[in-house]
Amino acid sequence: METGENSHRPHKPEDVFKQRYGDCKDKVSLLCALLRANKIECDPVLVDTYYRSHVLDYLPTPSDFNHVVARFAVGDKQKTFHFVDATSVLQGGAATQISFPDYGAGLPLRPGQKDLIPIAGAISGSVSVTEDIRIPDKFDSSGVGSLFVKTVYFDQEANNIRSILQGGSFSETEKII
Repeated sequence: METGENSHRPHKPEDVFKQRYGDCKDKVSLLCALLRANKIECDPVLVDTYYRSHVLDYLPTPSDFNHVVARFAVGDKQKTFHFVDATSVLQGGAATQISFPDYGAGLPLRPGQKDLIPIAGAISGSVSVTEDIRIPDKFDSSGVGSLFVKTVYFDQEANNIRSILQGGSFSETEKII
C-alpha cells in the first residue's frame, strides 16, 4: 500500500522504467510518455472498476475513481480515440484492436476537461474452430486417418485463453478447454 505523495501522484516515467515496476498510474504515466515521445496524442483517464458507468449517478468526489487507464488518438485528419489498460497483461494484436474492459465512463486528465466521457463497451470476442478430418479410403490397407483442429481466439476471448494458458498446468488447461 502506497502512502505519501505517490499514493495519488505517479512516479516519474523514467523511474518506473528503471525499476520495472509500478501501479496503474505509474504504468499509464510511462505509457503516455512513450506515446507522446512518438507524437501520439494521449491522456490518462480515471475510471471506476466497480461503479463503471454508474459513476455518473453520483455527485463527483475524489474517491469516485480507483483506476487509471490511457486513451490514445489514431488518425491524422479524423482522430478516433482508443483505450488501453496498461496493467493488463498478455495483450496481443494491433493497438486499435486491444480488448478493453467495459468501464462505461471515465474522466480524461487534460487541461479544461470537466466532464466524464463515455467509454465504449468491450468486444466480447469469438472463437473460430476449423476441423480437417481425413478418413482412409476403404481400399487403404494402412487404415491411417488424421484429424487437424485449428482454433483461433479473437478479442476478449483471446485474452481469456491467454490468461488460462498462463495460469495453469497443461493437465488443468486440458480440463478447461
